Amino acid sequence: MMKYILNILKPKKSLKCAYAKGFVSTAFLLILLIVTSVATSLMITTINDLESLEYLKKIKLDTIKERLILDTFTCNLLNDKVEDFEIADLYVEVYESAGGYRLLSGDIDLEVYVENNRIVDYTH
Repeated sequence: MMKYILNILKPKKSLKCAYAKGFVSTAFLLILLIVTSVATSLMITTINDLESLEYLKKIKLDTIKERLILDTFTCNLLNDKVEDFEIADLYVEVYESAGGYRLLSGDIDLEVYVENNRIVDYTH
């Protein structure tokens, strides 16, 4: 084995330069495998983080819409204008229910509980 390793570099007789025979060490393959595994793990983690970030952005946008709807409904409730309304490209339908109102706008469905013209609680 040692003789083979020492014979890797041989002078080429015609050009008087050294050349290496094709040889890939086990250590190189092991390091390549480790680096590839780490890079793949980082890529998968990054993809999962981006999916989580998109989901959080959707939740944030839905929360902003709900807050806008509830704030506008509160103002309308205090002014005794309990009717359908439109705010920031959201058309909100208002339905009276037991103990409060139901607010519908696209994929947002809020059940609002009211006492003395004040919102006590709401559910999704």
